[in-house]
Amino acid sequence: MTNYNGDPLKFRLKDGQLETLESMYDYQSPIEMIATEMQTKYENNCVSVCKSYGFNVDKDELAKALAYDRNQYDKGFKDGYNQALLEQQQLRDSIMKLVERGRE
Repeated sequence: MTNYNGDPLKFRLKDGQLETLESMYDYQSPIEMIATEMQTKYENNCVSVCKSYGFNVDKDELAKALAYDRNQYDKGFKDGYNQALLEQQQLRDSIMKLVERGRE
């Protein structure tokens, strides 16, 4: 099991993919409700700012665009994190091979 930020319960690497408590145990965080309320306020504020600059914005389309952008960011972070973990494991394997050769 690979730890993330020292928390062995929150994340682990399985088959080269980052796995969370949510995916491992079908866990739903109670924080989600608060995040949903915050997201609604955020979307309303974005629409208000756009309209204050004279842009005509469809709230639903803006919400979809913001969600898409967030998902792309999350995917990029997850892909980068997984790649770093794999490279770290490859480096560890290489070092262990060198150590084993030195013992021979």
